[in-house]
Amino acid sequence: MKIELRLYAQLRSYQPVGDNAPLYLIDVDPGTTIHNLLSKLDIPRHMAMIILINGTRARLNQQLKEGDCVAVFPPIAGG
Repeated sequence: MKIELRLYAQLRSYQPVGDNAPLYLIDVDPGTTIHNLLSKLDIPRHMAMIILINGTRARLNQQLKEGDCVAVFPPIAGG
């Protein structure tokens, strides 16, 4: 099944090589969770601070559905 994925800031380095678009489609298996998705993309858990599915905060064990839009934000610090 296909989902939309948006990676922000330094997480963009985990996008497929040559893909600089802010949004891209990715194939995942039915039953895939956020945790599975992060593992598939080799994104360390501590680097994915805020995860949204269709604009709503997601849990790591939340399963994805066809057409979901997943946004992943890194930790943000300011001073």
